[in-house]
Amino acid sequence: MKWALYSPDKAKSSFSFLYRSQQFVSFLDSCLKKDPAERWSAEELLQHPFIAGLPPKKIVRAEIREHLQALKKWPAKKGVKEAALWARKQLRRTCYFCAHKTLAEEKAAQQMALEGFPCC
Repeated sequence: MKWALYSPDKAKSSFSFLYRSQQFVSFLDSCLKKDPAERWSAEELLQHPFIAGLPPKKIVRAEIREHLQALKKWPAKKGVKEAALWARKQLRRTCYFCAHKTLAEEKAAQQMALEGFPCC
């Protein structure tokens, strides 16, 4: 992401393509303003919907743990690049599912994550 510091517009367009989350792109836009007067402060960034809307730490940790366990099971002969592509695909699938759940599904997924079960 070092290049993002030198080319904020390129970074925003790249992340927009990768994540397709308007909140994430808006958050990056707020962080990467070249003019310090326009750039958001840390306090303002903590109130941004992308950060404020994150699930509790327990759920995030459970999801990260799940993905790390899945990566450990990845056959070593496939190589790092294939493992990274597979992990990215799994993460996108999880994020898409979590973003399109109903309230009842969301509560069930959170409870499962708190109990140590994968949410998806």
